[in-house]
Amino acid sequence: MPRPDGRVDPGKMTAELLYTSPYLVVIQSIVDYVKSLVANTETQKKKSSAGEAVVLQANILSQHNQIAWGAKVSPEFKAKVIKICDNLGINPDFLMTCMAFETKETFSPSIKNDAGSSGTGLIQFMKDTATDLNTTTEKLAAMSDIQQLDYVEKYFKNRVRMYKRLDTLEDVYFAILNPIGIGKKDDDVIFTEGVKNGGYTPNKGLDKDQDGKITVAEVAGKIRHMYHRGLKQGYIG
Repeated sequence: MPRPDGRVDPGKMTAELLYTSPYLVVIQSIVDYVKSLVANTETQKKKSSAGEAVVLQANILSQHNQIAWGAKVSPEFKAKVIKICDNLGINPDFLMTCMAFETKETFSPSIKNDAGSSGTGLIQFMKDTATDLNTTTEKLAAMSDIQQLDYVEKYFKNRVRMYKRLDTLEDVYFAILNPIGIGKKDDDVIFTEGVKNGGYTPNKGLDKDQDGKITVAEVAGKIRHMYHRGLKQGYIG
């Protein structure tokens, strides 16, 4: 990890790495390898251990290079996301999940918000946000996905600077949706219907029970579902 704290807390990065499927596969590959050594004779081990060690190392590297939704983007895009997340101290599975959610799984740099807001691209940059990043939504929409990732990184650099650490999937998504939700309780309200410029209308789809209030739990449920989907075969890569 970029900044290890020596702790394993529920919902935090260490726990995520331990109980998400890509890393379980890595652990299982190590267990299987050890079992195969025990089952072999000393002669067989001498002949095959060097080759098996190379295969095991390759498997581990391959598994660690797999990220949520990685099969849905180009190798160049995936490599850049991993590098950005390493720079920021963010789990790449989390950022990929958020971009998949915001772009309806297209990872299109030009996709627009279908509720009519100015949201554009990989993390649905708003006009004011684009201005803060010294660009415009029109320019962002004209970029390639690789080019737009530079602005995703700039955006998150500011968020990490303000909120110090974005350890959970929910906090990474709230850094995009509404930072007021970072670190809040499940029943805390993020958006309320009828509040002028409050953000409820463009995010109405997150209101699961349609009670006019969007809570942390409702948002978390949606993004967590997208996360687990991205770890399934055909999506992880």
